Amino acid sequence: MPSRKLRLKETKNMEHDKKLFVISDTHFYHTNIIKYCDRPFKDAESMNEAIISNWNNTVRKDDWIIHIGDVVAGVGKQKNEKVKELDKLLNGKKIYIRGNHDNSVECVPMYEELCFDFNPEIKIYISHHPEPKFNRKANFHLYGHIHEKKNFLNNAFNCSVEQLNYKPIEVSELIEKYYDITQDQFDLL
Repeated sequence: MPSRKLRLKETKNMEHDKKLFVISDTHFYHTNIIKYCDRPFKDAESMNEAIISNWNNTVRKDDWIIHIGDVVAGVGKQKNEKVKELDKLLNGKKIYIRGNHDNSVECVPMYEELCFDFNPEIKIYISHHPEPKFNRKANFHLYGHIHEKKNFLNNAFNCSVEQLNYKPIEVSELIEKYYDITQDQFDLL
């Protein structure tokens, strides 16, 4: 399945009672990621169980969720089989952004980037890798790839699971956090 660039209007494609979540870098089945990123799990099985449970306890079946890349890793030629299983197991209407570990995934549509109007004032750009020049496309940028490393871009959020306590986060919550931080900064002036 070829890579695609996706552009959508959230208000056109989502009902108002549905929520929009994001998550990145789940690396399901990847034993070595536990050591590389100091994840608090004894093995890949317990990591998978925790992330799946967190996901399904957070996201309802009719909510939307954007996975910002690196769904599975460390499974060799079984990658498509594992992604297909997870796609059925995990709640939500899923949109996948291709990460560097997703190159051979063909069982679900994967997009290189996503840009959409979250509301009339806020446009969001999503890609797996942080994009320093995102502000030419949008007001906010959601990305993954850098795992436990802190965010280094203004108006941007690292959505790797290590930053989100291993569970999806609602996009509106990320934006509210940004405005709270900004308002606090202004209050200090």
